[in-house]
Amino acid sequence: MSGNRQLENPYGFLAAEILRVAPCDRIAFALPLPDASGFRIAAAYPGAASFPETLIPAAGSCASLVVAQRHAQLVSAIGEETHYAEEEMLYRAGIRDAGFIPLFHAGELMAVAIVGRSEVHSLEPKSVRCLERVSGLLAAVLAAARDAAKGGDLPEESVTAATRMGQAEDVERACRGFMEAIRRQTPYRRAILTLLDAELKGYQWFFTGVGEAEIDAYHQSSPSDEFVRSLFEGSGSSPSAAGVGGDVHIPLVGSRERALGFITLKPVPGEAEVSPSHLAWVRTMAALAALTLERNQLLRELRRERNRLQNAQDQLVHCDRLSALGQMVSGVAHELNNPLSGVMGFAELALKNNAQPRIEKDLQRIVREAQRCHHIVQNLLNFARRTKPERKTVDLNELVENVLDLRAYQLRLDNVRVETHLQPDLPRTLGVHHQIQQVLLNIINNAHHAMLEVKGERILTVGTSVADGHILIRIGDTGPGIAAAVLEKVFEPFYTTKTASQGTGLGLSLSQGLAKEHGGQIRVESLPGKGTTFTVELPILEVKEEPQADRHGAHSSVPEMPRNILVVDDEEVIVELLNEVLSTAGHRVETARSGKQALDKILAAAFDAVISDLKMPGLDGTGLYDSVCRQRPEMAHRFVFSTGDMTSATAQDFFRKTGCPCLAKPFDLRAVRETLDQIFSRS
Repeated sequence: MSGNRQLENPYGFLAAEILRVAPCDRIAFALPLPDASGFRIAAAYPGAASFPETLIPAAGSCASLVVAQRHAQLVSAIGEETHYAEEEMLYRAGIRDAGFIPLFHAGELMAVAIVGRSEVHSLEPKSVRCLERVSGLLAAVLAAARDAAKGGDLPEESVTAATRMGQAEDVERACRGFMEAIRRQTPYRRAILTLLDAELKGYQWFFTGVGEAEIDAYHQSSPSDEFVRSLFEGSGSSPSAAGVGGDVHIPLVGSRERALGFITLKPVPGEAEVSPSHLAWVRTMAALAALTLERNQLLRELRRERNRLQNAQDQLVHCDRLSALGQMVSGVAHELNNPLSGVMGFAELALKNNAQPRIEKDLQRIVREAQRCHHIVQNLLNFARRTKPERKTVDLNELVENVLDLRAYQLRLDNVRVETHLQPDLPRTLGVHHQIQQVLLNIINNAHHAMLEVKGERILTVGTSVADGHILIRIGDTGPGIAAAVLEKVFEPFYTTKTASQGTGLGLSLSQGLAKEHGGQIRVESLPGKGTTFTVELPILEVKEEPQADRHGAHSSVPEMPRNILVVDDEEVIVELLNEVLSTAGHRVETARSGKQALDKILAAAFDAVISDLKMPGLDGTGLYDSVCRQRPEMAHRFVFSTGDMTSATAQDFFRKTGCPCLAKPFDLRAVRETLDQIFSRS
């Protein structure tokens, strides 16, 4: 189709532009009648047959409403209730949602665009808003068609240039095409295009037919701010203004009368006179230039919005994976806490029966490391379930020494010398032991890895002190240091200078989060080539003195009278541990490896207490409890349950309803004794 034909019938061109911005099933235009009594509906997409040739009265129409308000309107669920005169026509055309967008050019109504979808609530408000933003640009195309019809003496090439101008993707190319078309198709052989920012300041210029000297002179004596503002004060009704020396200035006006720029036309003496049709064509080209500028801006915003939505979708996928990880952690925790119970329990038994000081230290380390493993698993559960960890009294000097003891072998292996400066009278505070331990481990591990990059002396310095009501833990290294640009990002999630196999970039971010949860913070100082120092600040909180626990955790005395106790667990190591501990204490112990076997024994004999695992294949702990209570209700208060996942909402709800005591795996032997004492005190 030729350029003339495109401008004579521009609705297909407009429909293509609308479809690029907002997906829709039907597009039509409500064209105002000359006497302003109503509108004539002209179909544009998918074809003329999609809408019948219809006249809509102005009274009661949505088209009149949006024209009066100069604001787009979204009409949903067409056919359920009737509010506007167009709804019957739209319903017959298969439209259930419709957007009405008024198209004004230089203050004159050109048409009302009607975009429709065939499903209810399928036309999004943001799509209508996007079309509203380019409404002035769509109107410019209709103005171009009208001016082309009036300017029939213009050559075919000029009309084609106008059409290409509206279709241009690249702003700079469109502006240069604009200038070239003016030079070739009008008596204005010399022209200057100035693009303006939001403050009406020029930021980009295009020239045609102007020499370098004149360009320099223009920049030195460009139009004043007052003159530029005057161009747009009357742009709605008078889109051109005469300047000095016969120059003509035509503003480029975007949607909502936003100033985008202006074209300065310099007539050449001796050339043909400028006809009104030429000037009208330049104004049309200026409007199409404005269309290109705003359309490309809108497309950039749409791309940014799509990228934002894609990022949001990626985050949702990541959250979904974390949710799956949380469910997996629950099962892993149960599986890990069972063997940890055996390790800790048998190590405590060995401590009780041990008489050799050298072996005692090793056994204590086994217990301590097993407890650390348990805390790591518990930390994963707390993260997955968002439970609030319990805060207890913490001796930070002791905690620092324990962490350094854990890393001592690897530090010695890599020739790292450790220097400690711990304040002897350091006050204790409240905190979550394993969380603070994890913070210190993360920082010390980072310092250790950093020092592996240097060939000189490797020194790790750890000190504690008190200042302004806070305990300060300083951890310094003699590594390569951190550049200032990187230093600002070290606490950002997923930021790391390590390879994927060496780290995830979460350690310092999580550590800072844990410090802030304790009411403190982590600060960092570094000089490239000199090393880095991290300072952990924790507030000094008042602590209550806690009773000192038996260092072996096992009860040394024999109970006053032996009891009949049933131990139920599908893990052999748990059954053997409790059997040995309770038998040594003088109790009579029966064991069962399943809920079904335990139920048979409880119904056949009398037991003073039942210690049962909560999670078991087949008949689990809750099922066993319910079955026993139905047949022997007097046993309801003789149950003690053990579980490796105390954070489970199901487990917490069960314990809240039944009031049964619980042993959290891995449990120490003192907890077993104290819990059984509670059961026996009720008998």
